[in-house]
Amino acid sequence: MNKEDLFEGVGMLDERLLRRSERNKGFLVDLALKWGGLAACLAAAAVVWGDCDKGPDSVPKDKLAREESQAGSEQQKDIIDSQPEIYIDTATLLASDTGTDIREQALSVSQLEIDKYIALYSKADSVESAVLQESVGNRVEGEESWYRILGHEDMQYLIFSDENQNYSLWEFEAFQSENYPLGDVLRMIYHIESAGDIKEIISEPANMDNSDEGKAIQKEIGTLSVTDADDIAEFYRILSGLTCYGGNRWDMIGLGGDTPLAMRNKVRGGRYLTLITSKGDRIASLKYTAVSGRFYEYGGVAYSALGSEEKERIEEILRMEFTAEGAADNPSGAIQDVPAEESGYEEASGHITQEEAAELQDKITDAMRKGELPYVISSAIYENPDRVHVVISRDDEDTRSRLEALDTTGKALEIEYHPGAETVLE
Repeated sequence: MNKEDLFEGVGMLDERLLRRSERNKGFLVDLALKWGGLAACLAAAAVVWGDCDKGPDSVPKDKLAREESQAGSEQQKDIIDSQPEIYIDTATLLASDTGTDIREQALSVSQLEIDKYIALYSKADSVESAVLQESVGNRVEGEESWYRILGHEDMQYLIFSDENQNYSLWEFEAFQSENYPLGDVLRMIYHIESAGDIKEIISEPANMDNSDEGKAIQKEIGTLSVTDADDIAEFYRILSGLTCYGGNRWDMIGLGGDTPLAMRNKVRGGRYLTLITSKGDRIASLKYTAVSGRFYEYGGVAYSALGSEEKERIEEILRMEFTAEGAADNPSGAIQDVPAEESGYEEASGHITQEEAAELQDKITDAMRKGELPYVISSAIYENPDRVHVVISRDDEDTRSRLEALDTTGKALEIEYHPGAETVLE
């Protein structure tokens, strides 16, 4: 074997492995060392064969060359197949952080059958299709176009390939079911079978109030890392026993209103949680509010309320000492809203029922998913009084008229224009 043969053999390496050199330098160095040893062995074999007797029973040179080439290919295949699958950090596939605390409600939703459930996935902002193509892992069972991320067993994020070989990233939202155990989500989606699969819990303050007072409370709370095995085991026990009731259940979550007092209490009693698994995956969708003693997620995904002992234990684990501001003037402990006109938002006059609010919320959500309300950032049901609170990124007549057309009561909408959101999302 000459040097041209050696370079030709190295050229047969999977191009995807080479393109991943920056993410997996140690792996490629190890692979190069093994290839160097293999090349040396093959070169030695060539010398030995060259010194053999050229008698009538000797092997022809062309046949020997073919056998060497075949042996080299087989050994190359064995080397590549024996390597551990490259692990792709999901964070490298997500679009760069915009620095805003606004999360745009998903406009693209897809359904995927997983075991006994229909799972809802929303399209995530991600890197370009070519990078996603290189990050494709194992195919999802029973599906032709859905793939796990390379190196992952979980299904928090999946890669989809359409008929034109365009690749996109999708994030799990919820199961399409009236209710289901959160334990099923942990097991089927996040590949968390026990408390031992959770390495760390990171707790950060809620950031829905970014006024000077709200930011001061956030700074006071700070970030907490929970790594104690007993705390994690207790956290997992409580979490896995909860029931999920799906999205758009803000009425069930019970965060309170949007007055300055209520917003400060949301921050004091709110925590945004990130679970870091033993595999290195990050699950950052979970939230907790001590206002009502519930876990919840983006999009209003609501979980069953904690009992008093469970609530106390969770807040002990998260080092929370929550006392609602204004509780001294309210012996019942419930957070009271001030009149809506003090909140600074536009609210339609009159009152509506919870059923009317839920009906309008469903209409708005459906229109957002169809792309008919491009400048609506979020929509949620608020109480005291019942109304649908909508945040828009562009304050124009067309956006308002589309929303008002959906409100058949003429008094259900509360519209907030968020300045600056337009430049972030477009």
